Amino acid sequence: MSVEDALIFVNAVLSPEYLNDVQESIFRQCWLDKTYQEIAVGSGYTHDHVRWVGSQLWQSLSDAFGEKVAKNNFRAVLKRYQQQHIESGGQASSISGVTTAKTLVALQHSPLNVLGKHSPLVLPTGPLPIGSQFYMERSPIEPHCYDAILTPGALIRVKAPRQMGKTSLMSRILHHAQNHGYQTVALSLRQAGLSLFNDPDQFLAWFCAIVTYSLDMPNQLDDYWDNILGGNSNSTRYFEQYLLPNLDAPLVLAIDDTDMVFHYPELATDFLGLLRAWYEKAKYGVGNSELWQRLRLVVVHSTDADVPFPTHRFPLDGGLSLELPELTFEEVADLAQRYTRISTLEILEDAVSSCLTQLIEYVGGHPYLLQLAFYRLVHHKLSIEDLLRDISAPTSIYQEILQQQWQTLQQYPTLMQAYETVVRSPRPVPLDPKHIFELQNLGLIRANADGVQPSCRLYREYFSDRLNSTVQSEPIEAINRCCCSQLTPTSIPSPVKLCP
Repeated sequence: MSVEDALIFVNAVLSPEYLNDVQESIFRQCWLDKTYQEIAVGSGYTHDHVRWVGSQLWQSLSDAFGEKVAKNNFRAVLKRYQQQHIESGGQASSISGVTTAKTLVALQHSPLNVLGKHSPLVLPTGPLPIGSQFYMERSPIEPHCYDAILTPGALIRVKAPRQMGKTSLMSRILHHAQNHGYQTVALSLRQAGLSLFNDPDQFLAWFCAIVTYSLDMPNQLDDYWDNILGGNSNSTRYFEQYLLPNLDAPLVLAIDDTDMVFHYPELATDFLGLLRAWYEKAKYGVGNSELWQRLRLVVVHSTDADVPFPTHRFPLDGGLSLELPELTFEEVADLAQRYTRISTLEILEDAVSSCLTQLIEYVGGHPYLLQLAFYRLVHHKLSIEDLLRDISAPTSIYQEILQQQWQTLQQYPTLMQAYETVVRSPRPVPLDPKHIFELQNLGLIRANADGVQPSCRLYREYFSDRLNSTVQSEPIEAINRCCCSQLTPTSIPSPVKLCP
């Protein structure tokens, strides 16, 4: 039995889940009888992380087979299943695919015989749930996050345009922390009423109250809040004297949609400065540092802050900073295969393999746009050629998102004019920082040292057509002199007209 045969079988047994890249790498090395320490040295992961991934893998296999599976016996267990298959009249000594693996599991009457079931195919919306086979790990980002969150006083900052997978990554960091016995709180700043953003002290009181309720603790703000001290000092006092001392495990506090405060300079300065102060308290090595080391922060936002901070420096610039990239070609191909595994259409696999490059040319490596495309291919039994040909039709899977983005631009004429300049230029163009901030937040552009350009070809084509009939062009100098009014982004990043 080769390691490739073993991997085919294991993925079939665990279906609809399967081994991710890190698990597969560790599985291969364990198959070669390497120790966790040797695997850690060769992979760049810490010994503790490799050991934890291994233990989770063996537990999953134990649950699937209904018997104890560990590093020292997993090969024997898999070979035993293969031998029983041979003795029952199966084909030779090689496991050639999922169908064979199904037969093996059926022979064993495994309590977790899910091989005949397909993953539920649902329209992609929102963060991907834990265990979803459609979540694409972007190694080494996940391992770095999993290691960092276990560090006393950790701060992880995740940045990417909308619907690039930030919240899905955040939920996995929290899940990893929970598996280590940590307490976790996840909150989105979109939960806060808009009136709170104009009053930093009220906002911070709300923030403390939300964390308290999330921990199922009584609200004691009245006992620790002194209006003379101000919101930052009161919040620090509340955490230091009430919340943290009364927890029996480290607390991971994950804050999503942090860029909501970027539109309010006073609040942004206070709130981000407060988080930075808490992070630094854990580093002092004196006083209550040990208490503050129990707090681990995960801060998620879509763009850099376009706020004139007093120090001319982003106040939350410590810890582990990550910017999620688009998926590579290999990762897109992997995602395509994950969708084909739940499809009975052989034509789909052929279409994906032959036309994947064309699809990527249109939507780039944007995870959400790609998942919408693959969902449509599987659900409607289409080829990629069909998808590209009909993508601009009123029934296109992208139409709702496109219309939301279009309506957002219509509300802000100067922003629309700025974007017209971007989509009409064959080369990157410079824009006012305020326009860059808003367009990045909407996921409509990508920026580099030379300027900005549409985030993918489909955006360029769709919005060029729409803007051509509604907006009068202006010189870029005039556009950059205009400042769009404050925009609180509410729409999701839009895919674009996929035309052949």
